[in-house]
This record gives sequence, structure tokens and C-alpha cells, in this order.
Amino acid sequence: MIKIRFINKGFTLIELLVVITIMATIASIAVLSLRGTDSDTLADREVRRLYQLIKVASDSATLKNQQYGIRFNEDGYDFYQLSEERQWEKLSNQKLLKSHTYPFELETQLRINDIVVEIDDPDSLKAELEDEDKKEIKPQIMMLSDGDIIPDYELRLTNPETETIFTLQPGELNLLEYKKETLDDV
Repeated sequence: MIKIRFINKGFTLIELLVVITIMATIASIAVLSLRGTDSDTLADREVRRLYQLIKVASDSATLKNQQYGIRFNEDGYDFYQLSEERQWEKLSNQKLLKSHTYPFELETQLRINDIVVEIDDPDSLKAELEDEDKKEIKPQIMMLSDGDIIPDYELRLTNPETETIFTLQPGELNLLEYKKETLDDV
């Protein structure tokens, strides 16, 4: 009787498909983790976050019949609410509308009625609060209960690494406009 032996000299189709599937999954995870980490993407994400928060503050002001404000500093921004005593109080216990520090360097330029406003250094702001002559820090931009955002402003956040400029400003009907451009475009 003749004995036939099968010698396994290769891989089965199923083994090949499993290996290809695993490799494709690892490759897609690597591509997704690398995508979105460049500084312009992160800056864009920060500006879009701020854009959405200003819209939330404006909507909340209208819905809750409250006045909200935002004050920018070199490192980020703080949200404020006008109290019943007519004093601006920094929001700290809110889920969304609270102080935020940029996770990386962004140069902030604020123009109010076409005049460049000096942006505060957070340390000088703390010293100003401790000074008894200065009783209240006021927001630079206010979202009012009637839906208005005042005064007329233009906020420019520049990524110094790539010189990309992100601009936020109120447009028609107080809808925010968002622009992204490089210094070459300006």
C-alpha cells in the first residue's frame, strides 16, 4: 500500500487573510494616530473650540436671560457672568464656560472697533485683582441676553510655528465668521 504524505510547504488562504487583516488594522491605527498632530491642526481645533464656546455663551445668554463675557490673556481666556449685583464674576463651576489655557503657544491679537487691545499677562491680571483700587476685571467681549455680541471685534490667533492666522469675528446677524489664512494670504 502506498502512503501519501502531505507536506505543508505554504500558508493556507485563511492564514494569509488573517495576517493581511491584522497588518491593515495596525497600519490604519498608525495613520490615524499620526494624522491630526501637526501644529496647524491643533491650532485649528483650539480656534473651532473657542468658536463653539462663544456660540454656546451667546445662546445661553439668550436662553437664561443672563449676560456673559469673555476676557483673553496671553495663555488663553476666561468666561464671566454678570451677577445680580451688576459685578462681573469669573465662571469656574461651569462645564463648558470656564477658564481655558491653550495647550501650546498661540499669539492672540484682539481688535475692538478696529483698535488693537492689549492682551493681559495672566500674572499681571492676578496682581491687578489683588490691588484694592481695581475692584473688578471686566470682559472684553460680551454676549448679551438679547442675542447681541458687543463690541464689534476681530480676534486673531496666530500659530507662530507656521504663521497661520485664524480669525473669529461677528458677521451678519451676529453669526460668527471663521477664517484661516497664512501670512502669504494677508
